[in-house]
Amino acid sequence: MNRRDMLKFTAGATGLCLTGAAPRMLLAAQDSTEKIPVGIQLWCVRGELNKDLSGTFKTLAELGYKGVEFFGYGGQDQIQGLTGEQLRAELNESGLVCCGIHTNKGALEDANFDATVAMNKALGNKFLVIAANAAQMGETDDIQDFADFLNRKAEDAKKVDMRVGYHAHPFDFKRFDGVTGWELLFSATEKDVIMQLDVGNCLGGDGEPIKMLEKFPGRCSSLHIKEHPGGPLGGSDIDWNRIFDLCETQHDTEWYVVEQVGSEFTMAAQAIEALREMGKM
Repeated sequence: MNRRDMLKFTAGATGLCLTGAAPRMLLAAQDSTEKIPVGIQLWCVRGELNKDLSGTFKTLAELGYKGVEFFGYGGQDQIQGLTGEQLRAELNESGLVCCGIHTNKGALEDANFDATVAMNKALGNKFLVIAANAAQMGETDDIQDFADFLNRKAEDAKKVDMRVGYHAHPFDFKRFDGVTGWELLFSATEKDVIMQLDVGNCLGGDGEPIKMLEKFPGRCSSLHIKEHPGGPLGGSDIDWNRIFDLCETQHDTEWYVVEQVGSEFTMAAQAIEALREMGKM
């Protein structure tokens, strides 16, 4: 689906909703409560991003996304061949903001921390989230060491008005005497460390996303929205209403971030429509 056809699809889907196909959407339109903004993890549209960064940002904004989350950052001074200032200008042009960045652990090590801060200050981003750390999530001693690292870096980040966090993958839900590694990690980290739960990845590791949100209130400042085992958003039996309710009543959630699997812009358009029907837009 090209950009023009994708936007026609979105307009048509919206029209169907307004004719009564999704009464929940009509009720949501009457709700004046401020909505949590919706962003997208750029990994989902990396093919389009690599072809046309400016056009990708513009299309995502036209669909209704408010922010983008960058990926694959390791402390370098450029992303997609652009400096932080150049990327910020591209985002400003499209009306988007940077709602987060996925880093490797090395980007937060002392040798790279100042460069990481400089890049993200330029981007206007405050969420520094380690994307994955399989090497330290397989044994309890390693999990404790990783928790200590996150606590230290959270203190460093606080000094520059930023925050540090960790993003969920299926391997994080390995069990140790019935307790998941995710629970061990967030039981050992301070409340300033962001728990970026990814609903689909949690379920992929036989984890329980609702239980995690209930167990660690106030920690999920950024939630990743992904279906499990796959397919379009809203097409499974995931209790999204309960998940969103927990984020909005028991957490300081600032962003919902789509990370669906699918055909790039087609997926991005479908996810926005599903969130509108759920009353999240």
